[in-house]
Amino acid sequence: MKFNMWSLLHILYILSPFIIFTIIFLLTRKKSDKAKYIVGIVIGSISIFIILIRNIDIYVRSGWDAEVIPLQVCHIGSLIAGLALITKR
Repeated sequence: MKFNMWSLLHILYILSPFIIFTIIFLLTRKKSDKAKYIVGIVIGSISIFIILIRNIDIYVRSGWDAEVIPLQVCHIGSLIAGLALITKR
């Protein structure tokens, strides 16, 4: 399967964080701050893990490529959001 910009899969991928975070917000809004922090750590860790696995996969498949460096806004956002959730800043 080849990834195509602005295909249905790409649009769903772009919308998925908003949908997932809305669901998580609704499920945790009445929970304690400690529970919310634990959920944040898990989400942040998953975010960073996905970016790392993606970059390793690209590196293994095609060697050193510009895609390995997370310069796209969504990749930088995933790293920043992940680190912010883990460090609580």
